[in-house]
Amino acid sequence: MFLVNVDVPNGHLFVRSYSESIHDIFHTINNTVRRRDRECGEVLQCRSKLLSGKGSFPDVRRLLAYSSSMSFPLRFFCNPRGNINNIPLELTISFLINCSRDIGIDISRVNDISEENGQWFLFNLDNEHTCMLNIAPKCEMMNNEYSFKSLSFHSFGIGDLYTTRLDED
Repeated sequence: MFLVNVDVPNGHLFVRSYSESIHDIFHTINNTVRRRDRECGEVLQCRSKLLSGKGSFPDVRRLLAYSSSMSFPLRFFCNPRGNINNIPLELTISFLINCSRDIGIDISRVNDISEENGQWFLFNLDNEHTCMLNIAPKCEMMNNEYSFKSLSFHSFGIGDLYTTRLDED
């Protein structure tokens, strides 16, 4: 007797004999659930540390694997003299903070992050959804016409923390 096991999200088809497959399938599912439960607990601790203001870049990096991401270019000056790009950068940050507070969203700057990783902000949208915002540290050129810094949004919900975006099992 054979048992056919179809893993739908990955599209894999496994055919095994009945006697060995029940034990193997239960063992695999049990190990996967235990691993995901442990990882989910660790990721929730990272989220809690960030929301309490005690988080650091390793916590941000860990949450990125569970996030949906979008990036937008922000125009800046090419080859500026002095700190002229600090003016539009501070205006952008001020605008984001003021607009988010006007609509009742908690925002906080993630501390303990080196300049090479850019500036990170955490938006607590509600009890279940969180968004991280990153403003890239360096300007890039687009089509040799203008320079920009990347503004990236990374959002996730509590339900997203159970599996990473790249999880295969």
